[in-house]
Amino acid sequence: MTKLPFDESRPKHGKMVLDEERILEILRDAHWGTLATVSADGEPHGVPVGFAYDEDKGCFYFHTANKGVKIDNIKRDSRVCFSIVGSAELVTARFAAQYESVVIYGNMQKIEDRQEAFDAALFYCNKFAPKLTAAQDVADMAVLMEKGFEYMAMYKLTPTHIGGKCRKVLAKD
Repeated sequence: MTKLPFDESRPKHGKMVLDEERILEILRDAHWGTLATVSADGEPHGVPVGFAYDEDKGCFYFHTANKGVKIDNIKRDSRVCFSIVGSAELVTARFAAQYESVVIYGNMQKIEDRQEAFDAALFYCNKFAPKLTAAQDVADMAVLMEKGFEYMAMYKLTPTHIGGKCRKVLAKD
């Protein structure tokens, strides 16, 4: 397991900071987050995407189309921000919310090496469709993925900083 990259120079949220083990649990269990990129004119672009976190390599894998706004933005500027909500609950009696969230800053790149892309796609598929991948022969999966690489790609986010935050609403006295 790779140690999570924390940037001690970033502001802390006191008692609201998630510990590393809870952050890892969220990264293991969550399937979706919001990926933010920036367009050429500085406009932010956020899009919900599926992801798989490879704890051993300390990186995130994303499956996406070969074309689109986020791809154009990443090609121009690889810096991204990725946020995940681990849990959330409205506490309407207190006009408040309880939540856990993780924010990842880093650089995102298309995986150009075919073997690395295949390994990343298999890792991703194991998270999203474990029964399907368990039932498939690896050679059959390779044929399917090779055809898929014509219109889709695997991307890797290498984090420079990961932080987690939570808010617990205390019971009213």
